[in-house]
Amino acid sequence: MQPKYRTWRIASIETLFRTVMVAVLASVVLSSAFAQTRGGVLNIGLGYEIDTLNPYSTGRLGDVQATVLEGLVAPDENAAMVPVLALEVPTLENGGIVLSDDGTRMTVTYHLRPGVRWSDGEPFTAADVAFTGHDLRLIPQALAHARRGRNIINQNVVLSIAIIVVLLPLAITGVLGLAAVVLVHEVAEVVVILNGLRAARRTKA
Repeated sequence: MQPKYRTWRIASIETLFRTVMVAVLASVVLSSAFAQTRGGVLNIGLGYEIDTLNPYSTGRLGDVQATVLEGLVAPDENAAMVPVLALEVPTLENGGIVLSDDGTRMTVTYHLRPGVRWSDGEPFTAADVAFTGHDLRLIPQALAHARRGRNIINQNVVLSIAIIVVLLPLAITGVLGLAAVVLVHEVAEVVVILNGLRAARRTKA
């Protein structure tokens, strides 16, 4: 029995040695694969189409937009606002923020960093900031449109439920024939469509 025991112990040592070597090699490969290096290309797959390059008006996360468009200011690792395309963060102390005498209005002034250019070589100007901020001024109109659309949807839902509640008993009891039920249903569809078209109407700002 002694030779068999030695053979089994030698085989166990060899298996353990191989396991340790595999673990060491795997750790080396993984550490090199996940090592942080500068440069290179990062490919990210998105499950949606980009709606706009403006991070302030996108309906998505804005992660793609943040990689190609910088703001005037941005938060640092401590969540403190720091200047990016602006020379400084406007405050009351540096005169960038001015309150009206009655305290109901506030004027914020940004001084743009000189020498900034777009990727096509065009200079970065205040007109670019105004163009980007135009979408922000449309937010009240967008909210009003959303509220109007929600009201129209609620009206159509109530109308559809009312038609079902009224037509179903009348059809089951035989008060209304098939032709009458179909006619009422088609008329109701036209009413719902016409009511939905109200959402496309423009409202005054």
